[in-house]
Amino acid sequence: SLSPEQFEDLCYDVILRSGRFDEKTLRKHGKTRSRDGGRDIEARTFRRFDQPSVKWIYQCKLITSGSSLSGTKVTVA
Repeated sequence: SLSPEQFEDLCYDVILRSGRFDEKTLRKHGKTRSRDGGRDIEARTFRRFDQPSVKWIYQCKLITSGSSLSGTKVTVA
């Protein structure tokens, strides 16, 4: 019963609360269905000792009943 926008908000909250990412780097790009370049959420891990932070890019897809997300619909940039 979630809208695509609510699903992206849920994904953002899950990523935020995971504890793996620097909260200051967490960014949500645009609105649902906007031209965000395939990036819905970006975040960077915390820098640890001699390890640099790593940038993660998330694309959130809400799959409703009667539809599916096949491998042909998923692309890697």
